[in-house]
Amino acid sequence: MSKTNFITNLQGVVQMRKSYEPQMRFGATPIAQLQLNLNCRDEIVPFLAALRHVYLDGPLRRSLTNLIAQDVSELSRRDTGRPGFDDWQILVLAVLRMN
Repeated sequence: MSKTNFITNLQGVVQMRKSYEPQMRFGATPIAQLQLNLNCRDEIVPFLAALRHVYLDGPLRRSLTNLIAQDVSELSRRDTGRPGFDDWQILVLAVLRMN
């Protein structure tokens, strides 16, 4: 059985679902340094720019991920089960799905 690193809250309770993962993966480009081609005619570029703005604005990101957490976890517990998508990942996939 492999060990998994779980996030705990201040009371030491394991959090299976997180708002977002603050730890970057090795070799990943920080979101603030992503270069978007604003001259591109693809419809996704404005959505990516908006998502970058939301991610870089901490209070806005927290408020949106809290709203998603309330909606997704309304009838379930966040401290049991298996790790799923972060709330930020759910937001990104929902925005891209609307495109």
